[in-house]
Amino acid sequence: DFLPIKTLLLASGSLDATIRIWNPANGGSCLRLIYGHINHVTAITAFADEHGRIRLASASSDATVRLWDLDNDNDDPDEITM
Repeated sequence: DFLPIKTLLLASGSLDATIRIWNPANGGSCLRLIYGHINHVTAITAFADEHGRIRLASASSDATVRLWDLDNDNDDPDEITM
């Protein structure tokens, strides 16, 4: 699937339960720090939703999958408990 992204960004999950969004084009600076999990972030994937918004799905060892809207600065995720 094609993601309509204008700039290459990287997302990383961490042992501190955060997600970081990085811009490798400007020296690798962290653009955004996302809080929401309460345990290690173990997996991340990006996709465009049915409205063309860039979304990020993150999984954690806290037994949740959270869906983030990267086009929105609100860090309120949709949550799926496993």
